[in-house]
Amino acid sequence: MTAQSIIYPITLEEPIPLSVTASQRRAQRELIGSRIAALEEEIRQFKSLQNEWAEISRLPPEILSQIFVWYKELRSGSGRYPGSLDWTNVSHVSRQWRTVALACPQLWSTIYTSSSQLANAMIKICSQPQRLERLVIQCGMDFLETVMEKLSAPAPFLQQLKLEGLGRRIGEEVILPAAQFLGNEAPQLRHLELEGFTLPWQAISFKSLRTMKVHSTRWRDSPLHPEPDSFFNAMGEMKDSLRDLDLSGVDLPIKPLPSNHTILFPRMERLKLRASSRECENVLRHFAIPITATLQLSSTDRYGNTPSSVSTLGSAITSSWLASPLSNSGTPPSLKSLMIYESNSSFMEGSFQAVVDMEQPALKMRVEFPGGPWATHVAPTLPLDNLEILSLFNCCSVTTLLSTFSTLPRLHTVCVDRFDIREFYQHIADDPAFQSQNFTNLTPRDLPPAPLTRFPSLTTLICRGVHFGHSSSSLAIPFGYSSLAISMDAFEQLLTLRSERGRPLRSLKLEKCIGWNDYNVNELRKIVDDVEWDGVIRFS
Repeated sequence: MTAQSIIYPITLEEPIPLSVTASQRRAQRELIGSRIAALEEEIRQFKSLQNEWAEISRLPPEILSQIFVWYKELRSGSGRYPGSLDWTNVSHVSRQWRTVALACPQLWSTIYTSSSQLANAMIKICSQPQRLERLVIQCGMDFLETVMEKLSAPAPFLQQLKLEGLGRRIGEEVILPAAQFLGNEAPQLRHLELEGFTLPWQAISFKSLRTMKVHSTRWRDSPLHPEPDSFFNAMGEMKDSLRDLDLSGVDLPIKPLPSNHTILFPRMERLKLRASSRECENVLRHFAIPITATLQLSSTDRYGNTPSSVSTLGSAITSSWLASPLSNSGTPPSLKSLMIYESNSSFMEGSFQAVVDMEQPALKMRVEFPGGPWATHVAPTLPLDNLEILSLFNCCSVTTLLSTFSTLPRLHTVCVDRFDIREFYQHIADDPAFQSQNFTNLTPRDLPPAPLTRFPSLTTLICRGVHFGHSSSSLAIPFGYSSLAISMDAFEQLLTLRSERGRPLRSLKLEKCIGWNDYNVNELRKIVDDVEWDGVIRFS
C-alpha cells in the first residue's frame, strides 16, 4: 500500500500485507490522521461558510451581543440564586458568535456559581477590575472578604458594581477598605449597590454616581456615627449627578455641620433613608432635593426618641424638600400622596413595596415608624391640605391619625390593611351625621339632613389582606374568624349609606382579602360602580 492509496479512499479496501513492519504501521496511521485532520478542517471551513450565508449572520455585532445578554438572563433565571451556565453555549456555535460573545463584557462580568473552581476564576476576574464594565457578586461573607482584597486596582471602565453578602447574621458587616477600594478611581461608575458593608465615607469619591444603595442589617440605634465632615463631603462630591440615594440601616451622622451648609441635589429623583429620627432629621437639614423627587423615610429605632425630637423631623422634611432652595416656590406645596407604616420590627419593611397600585401624583412620601405614637407627632407638621392618596399599614395609633386625615377636603383614595380596617370602619361609622340614628337599623329615608364630615371626598378604597366575616351587627364576627375581621354585612351597609348621602364610593379594590366569593362581590357591584377582586376565594 502506497501513500497515494491512503490519499485516495478508493484503494482503502486493499488488505494490509502481513509483512508490514511496526514502523510502517505508525507511518500509515500518521498519514491517515493528517488526512482526517485535513478533511475535518475542510468541513469546518464549509460550515463556517454556510454560517456566513445564514440570515442571522447579517446582524451587526452590537445587536447580536444584546441578544446574547437577553438569552443569558432567560437561561439564568430570575430567582435569588440563579445558577444555570448553559447560556455559555452561544460561544460554541460559530467563530463569529464566539468572537462577539467574548468581546461582550456584560456577558462575563456577572457570574453565578456554587463551584469552587469557578469561584476561584471569579477571584482572578476581580483581580483585573481595569477590564470590567459591570460586576455583580452575591456570595458568603468569608468569600466576599477575599473578593474585596482583589478590588484594589483602579477601574476606569466600571459602570455598575453590586456586592452582596449572603447568609450574614444581624450586625455582621464587611469593612470597606478605605484606601484600597477600586484604587479610589472609578470615573465611569454610575451604579453602586452594597449590602452588608460598613462604609468609611472618607473613602468614597465617585463623582459620576447616579445610583447609590447601601443596605445594612442594623436594627437599633448605633453608637458608631460617622463624623459629619466626612459624610457630607462625600455626598457633596456626588451632588451634581446623584439621582437615587438609598441608605438603609447605615450609620448616619447625628451631629450637624459647624456651618449651616446645604448640599443641593438638582437631579435627585428618589431619596430613601432608614435610620433613627435624629439621623434622618440631621441629614435632611443639610440636603436640598427637588419637589419632583420621591421621599421615603423609615425610622427604625424604638428607644431614645421623644415627641419633640420626632416633630422636628417634619420641619426638616419641609426645609429639605417641599420648601428647599430647589423648589422655586414661595410657600411649601402640599403633599399629594402619603404612606404611613408602623411596625415593631424594621425587617417588615420589604413586605410593602408600593404605596398604592395606581398612578401616583408627583409629591409623594413614605414614612415608617416603629411601634409607638411617632406618626401622630410627624403628621401634623406636614402640609396636607391637598393630600389626595393615603395609605395606612399596621398603624398602632391609627385612631389619632384618622382624626387628622378624615377632614382633608381633597383626599379621595385610602388604602388600609387588615390591622387598620376596623378602626377605619368605625371612624366613618361614627360620623356625627349618623349618630342621631341607630346605625345598624338605619334606612335611607331615616337619614338626618346633616352632611358627612369624615372623608367627604372619598371615592376609592383599597382593602389589602382584610378579613371579612358574615354578621348583621356592625363589628361582631362569628366564632372562628380572626379578631381583626370586619362584618361584611355592616361594611356593605356603610357603603350604601354613604351612597345615599351623595358620597358614593366609585372604586373598591379587594387585594388578597379573605371571605369574598362571586356572589358577595356581585352584591357589592350593586353599590360600587367598579369593584376589583382577584377572584381567589380565601378562608381564615
